[in-house]
Amino acid sequence: MVKLFCAIAGVAGIVFSVKIDEGNTVAKLKKKIKKENKRRVKCDALDLQLFLAKRKTKESVKEEMDDDKEEWLTQLEALEGGIGTSGYKKLCPGAQLRDVGLVSGELGEVGREERIARKGPVHILVKVPGPCAWKLANAKCPLLAFDPKSPIIRIPKAYAEGSGLYVGGDGVVLYLRKEVRA
Repeated sequence: MVKLFCAIAGVAGIVFSVKIDEGNTVAKLKKKIKKENKRRVKCDALDLQLFLAKRKTKESVKEEMDDDKEEWLTQLEALEGGIGTSGYKKLCPGAQLRDVGLVSGELGEVGREERIARKGPVHILVKVPGPCAWKLANAKCPLLAFDPKSPIIRIPKAYAEGSGLYVGGDGVVLYLRKEVRA
């Protein structure tokens, strides 16, 4: 079993871990990520794209060296800014985790103080397809009728889940400013 730290590509502030056997495939890792993050990932596990969060070291890039010195993305970097997938290797669903370097002893393990400072590694960047992030709980979205003279619009919970908005018990309540009303 290995503990892999993951970040959602393009989204700051989200790092989570997944425990999985290193003999499993990338496809199995996708399913595990989906299963353990149902509230964040609203699409099918097959639609997720996974990237190895390893890149050439800054020194090798500056010196244009041909060596394969690589370093893991740090949790601090992932938490502070939404990291894109450019420059990272896309993982093939059929590949075993150990074959792509996700094996115990090669995961950039750090000490306690570095973990506290969030300098521990992120191993996987998870790219969620664009429409998936805004997919509604039901496939069809109704036309919402509202009174333009009223300062309140209510969006039912079933239609707002997965939208990126905070969804309370009754759904989402939007307030129109006076300047916007007819």
